[in-house]
Amino acid sequence: MVMKTFNNIWVAIEKGMKPPRAYSWQTMLLLSLFSALMSWLATNLTSEFISSWGWIFLIIGVSWIAKENSWTFGPWLIGGLVCLFIFGDLTDDLEAVGWIVWPPLSALIACSSSFFDKKFNFRSPPGAERQKIVILVGSQLVISCWIQFFFITQGWLGNYPTIVADNFQGSAFLTRFNLPGETLPRGLIILDLIEAELNKRFTGKSWTEVQEWLSEPGKAERLQATIAEVQRNLPPSPENDLWKIEQNQPAFQSEDSLVFRIVWEGPRSEPEQYYIERTCEISPILPSADLDEEISEEISEEISEDLSETIVAKYVDCEETTIKGWDRE
Repeated sequence: MVMKTFNNIWVAIEKGMKPPRAYSWQTMLLLSLFSALMSWLATNLTSEFISSWGWIFLIIGVSWIAKENSWTFGPWLIGGLVCLFIFGDLTDDLEAVGWIVWPPLSALIACSSSFFDKKFNFRSPPGAERQKIVILVGSQLVISCWIQFFFITQGWLGNYPTIVADNFQGSAFLTRFNLPGETLPRGLIILDLIEAELNKRFTGKSWTEVQEWLSEPGKAERLQATIAEVQRNLPPSPENDLWKIEQNQPAFQSEDSLVFRIVWEGPRSEPEQYYIERTCEISPILPSADLDEEISEEISEEISEDLSETIVAKYVDCEETTIKGWDRE
């Protein structure tokens, strides 16, 4: 039963693909299949040369059968094959340019019969067809513009990922979909790197040395050097230039507290300034929990000062984070 079904399918394919004459669309499609096989067996430039002829035979064959059977979607099928051949097989740039060119190219193919007679002599389109040509070409150009806009916005989101974290509810043509979980501004990564860099600079230092590092004079310069080092080590992205890192010390904050504010200067949906602010607390690590309790409860200030030379500097603890903008308060 299975063999009989397979045999019937094969007979139907053979009957449909058998050329009734040498010059026919079946011949073009068979030549295309033969070229594809030879291209697979060949190598380097020979393979590319044979593959190009395979595409040409395929386009001619499909154009022929579409015209013979009056396929409504024929021009778009032919245009798609031409774009695959030019922008996919030859230039490997199908993803953007090929999709953009496809609609207007298909419209030109659909209108081409109005400019030529049966003997392929050029003629002016009849008056009744001119309006249809304008509407068809214009509509495909609009579609092409929207496709191009899609690729432009995808490029923006790739180069400036923080834009994804913004609110698109007020946009007339953009919407958010297929985004798992909450998208956070990339500035949080920069603040994490600042915390890691401070920890790196304080590693192995005594608490006295850290207090000297945090005191004037020279504190502002040391913090700026730390920020500059973080900016040099940021993962490459065009977005990096749109983040401005500020370090302001409020009057009510102690020297052991550092406040970093990173301001987003890129495109945003609201006129207000977007920023992320994080407070980092720096404190000593005592030799043990028992000693910590003993010092905090019993040791006088003089003993504490003596021990400060041996107490190891603490990691930076940056837990308090404020996000202003990106639809967050």
